[in-house]
Amino acid sequence: MTWFYIFFYVAVFTGFIFQDILIYKTWAIMLFNATVWIPQIVHSYVHRSRKGPGMQLAGLLSALQLYMPLYIKIDSDNFLDQETDPIGAMLIILFVALQLFIIRRQ
Repeated sequence: MTWFYIFFYVAVFTGFIFQDILIYKTWAIMLFNATVWIPQIVHSYVHRSRKGPGMQLAGLLSALQLYMPLYIKIDSDNFLDQETDPIGAMLIILFVALQLFIIRRQ
């Protein structure tokens, strides 16, 4: 349990220190938040499995996962007073849509 708490608090502290990068940069959102389906895609490919999550579940989970980053990127009156980046938001949406397309095709 001690190692769990050590890793947990180090991760929280690191996230707090780098929050400007992790929350506002498009590349960081795409790397750390929008890659939810990559492990499922790899698992399905390696095990030659056609069974994966349903598209309703995958779509809803992706929407919930990306709600906050897209809100910050799209809404000009967001509560964090950050500049909008519609092109970055579109890149994030297209990246997740590509993952969902791959899951559907598998």
